[in-house]
Amino acid sequence: MLSPREYEVLRELAEDRTDRQIATRLGISERTVRAHVSQIIHKLGVASRVGAAVAFWRNRQ
Repeated sequence: MLSPREYEVLRELAEDRTDRQIATRLGISERTVRAHVSQIIHKLGVASRVGAAVAFWRNRQ
């Protein structure tokens, strides 16, 4: 469902990192992070970053 890169972004997002922190850690631009987050939210059918993080942690258990 999620691409490998989207999954990496989601994992970082679930650790409560900012777009800037995610971009730095993954070596991509903040704009690219925002694009990935938008796609993640759409693909997971959630309303926000928080919803995406909750979905990540629920699926990890």
